[in-house]
Amino acid sequence: MLDLNAKLSTFRKMVWDEEKARSEEQLYNSTNINSQQIEEKKQKLEKDLKNTLESRKSFATIRGNERIAKLEEEQKTNFYAHKEFLLNELVGEIKEKLIEYTKTDEYKNSLSTNIEKKLEELNESSDNFEILVRKEDMNLISYPHLGNLDEKYIGGFILKSIDGSYQYNYTYLKKIEEEKYDIGRTLYNLFEKESFNESNN
Repeated sequence: MLDLNAKLSTFRKMVWDEEKARSEEQLYNSTNINSQQIEEKKQKLEKDLKNTLESRKSFATIRGNERIAKLEEEQKTNFYAHKEFLLNELVGEIKEKLIEYTKTDEYKNSLSTNIEKKLEELNESSDNFEILVRKEDMNLISYPHLGNLDEKYIGGFILKSIDGSYQYNYTYLKKIEEEKYDIGRTLYNLFEKESFNESNN
């Protein structure tokens, strides 16, 4: 009887040890799997966080660059608008000076001479043209065909063919319009020079 009890006890111990070992193995495997899953989840979260931060950083950089580009464009637009304003102001001052010049004896005495010179250059006779001058200049010249020139032309004259098919414009307004590009270029070069000097100081 004792022998049987001993055998049963031994058998129970064997079964218990096997079950315990199996349980411990399952627990280890379960813990190991869970740890691996947790580590994978952690790595994924860290990767997602890194990607999110990089995306936000990239977005912020793009937005920052866009703002800088917009500011630079606004500054450039304002700069060109200011230069255009100064150019128009300068042209306005030139017009004022020319208006004053047309009141001088030098202008009045040279008007007829300048008309004759242009007719000679064109190899034309005054009989072939209506000569347009300002109303206040008509008493300064004497030609067969005279016409009135609008005040906007400031001074000078226009040689208009009798049939009206063509004309030669020698007015001060025409001269200003022809020279405006060169005036503007000189003004802009002056601006660039000033900007360069400021950047070096």
